[in-house]
Amino acid sequence: MGMDIYGLNPKVKGKQPEIDWENSTEEQRNQYRNEMDNWEDDNPGYYFRANLWSWRPIHFLIDSVITMKELDWDTTSFAHNSGGGFRTQEECNIIADGLEDYINQMLDEEKETLYVNMGMWVTFEGSFNVPDEIQDELNRSIRNPFMTRPLVASNGEIVMPAHSTNVDHLVQFVNFLRHCGGFEIW
Repeated sequence: MGMDIYGLNPKVKGKQPEIDWENSTEEQRNQYRNEMDNWEDDNPGYYFRANLWSWRPIHFLIDSVITMKELDWDTTSFAHNSGGGFRTQEECNIIADGLEDYINQMLDEEKETLYVNMGMWVTFEGSFNVPDEIQDELNRSIRNPFMTRPLVASNGEIVMPAHSTNVDHLVQFVNFLRHCGGFEIW
C-alpha cells in the first residue's frame, strides 16, 4: 500500500505514452512501461509514489516545515488516499525550500537515510520482532523523532524506527514539488 501523488498542473514535456491494454502483447506492455518510466522521469511534476513506510516520514517532514515556518496549514488529509494535497505551486515551493534544508543537513552529515520514530521499531535485519517492552522503552527515551542511524537497544539488539526515507527519495519529492503546480494524494 502506498500513496500515489499526482500534480495538478505539472510542467509537461512531450506526449504521454498510450497503450490499448486489451489488444496489446506482453512485449508491447513492457515497452509501454519503459516508455512511461522515461516520460515520468522527464516530467517530474506529473507523478510521485511512496509506500507508507516512506510517505509517513515525508508527511512528518512536511508538518515540521509548516511548524518551523509558523504556517496555519492542515495536512490531516495527507495521511490517506482521499485527494488531499496542496493546491498551488507557491505552497509546494515553500515546502520544497524547507525540505531542501533537511536534505542539505543530512548530506552535510553524510547520512543517506532519515528515520522517523513513530512508535514502531524493527531490527537491523528489518524484522518486526522487537519485544514490546523494548519498543516502549525506546519510545519513552527518544525525544527527537528524527534519527539518521540505528540504535543499540538495552537488550543489545540493533534497532531502528520502522518508518524511514532516503535522501534520494526526498530529492525526488522536492523535484516533484518544484514542477507539479499543486498536488492530490490518491
